[in-house]
Amino acid sequence: MSRTTYEALVCGSRNHLRAYVGQLEDRGTTYEAAYISAEALTEILEADQEPCGDGSGSGMGEGQRRGKGARDGSGMGPRDGSGPGKLGPR
Repeated sequence: MSRTTYEALVCGSRNHLRAYVGQLEDRGTTYEAAYISAEALTEILEADQEPCGDGSGSGMGEGQRRGKGARDGSGMGPRDGSGPGKLGPR
């Protein structure tokens, strides 16, 4: 792996951490550093999102979370819980 690739991955990891912690905070949960110091976490979270890489990717990713329904029932999937991905008896 080249140094440039490594730097882009580390940069992306910081951006993902910011986004993840932001989502947790939106849900009223606090993230606590487990693998980095609290000081390093604070430094990452206080910085702005960073542009990573050179933008030469194909942009052809297939996405994630293939389901069409939303947790609150507002999505396009079946609202009665009969669709795929049901976690078990309620």
